[in-house]
Amino acid sequence: MTDAFGRFSPLLLARGALTMVVEKEGFLTQELSHLPRAGEPLEICLQTGRAVWVAVVDESGGPVSGGEVFLRPRGQDSWADARREGPGRFEASGLPDGAYEFELRLAGKRWLREHDTSVPELVFQVERPCEVEVHWVVQTSEPWLRWLDLRLEPRATDRAAVDMDNSTAATTGVEHFRAVLPGDYEAVLLLRRDETSSELARQPVTVRAGEAAQVELRASWP
Repeated sequence: MTDAFGRFSPLLLARGALTMVVEKEGFLTQELSHLPRAGEPLEICLQTGRAVWVAVVDESGGPVSGGEVFLRPRGQDSWADARREGPGRFEASGLPDGAYEFELRLAGKRWLREHDTSVPELVFQVERPCEVEVHWVVQTSEPWLRWLDLRLEPRATDRAAVDMDNSTAATTGVEHFRAVLPGDYEAVLLLRRDETSSELARQPVTVRAGEAAQVELRASWP
């Protein structure tokens, strides 16, 4: 890592030419070969890359919070994440000219867009996520139940299940799913024991745009 003046002085250098990769956020990555000579500094001039602002909005144009944005050059496999700058606002900087794939992951669903870095802004228009409040009560004689998992399973085939952030051993509780797309779901309570899962309860719940939904799960074990 360089110092405050952008200088880097390695203490140990192998003999012969060195291959160096220079990276800094907002600038194009440079890879170069250099044959070091005693007392002779090397000056590297970084070039500013392209920046793309990504907005996530609903039908009215209002920002939609939550979610993550990833990107990769078209034809490549590995994804990089865009930096979150605020509700429904992301930035990807230091990009070379060319076509990229941008992916928005929100509320168990993914949106994919192709975008050229010569265009400085990309907009994803999505349904505004809703909140679902799930209560659970498990009647049991055991002092604890290992781990309970809670999820919302959508009936639509193009959406993935929405899982709670962390498992819990509490036999009663409430979980707030704050980023759920409108639609029909089933709230499912699962018990994990010895690397296997058992379903304890299941209830349907309908999520309507602009409304919060509630559902209660009751179960007994064993």
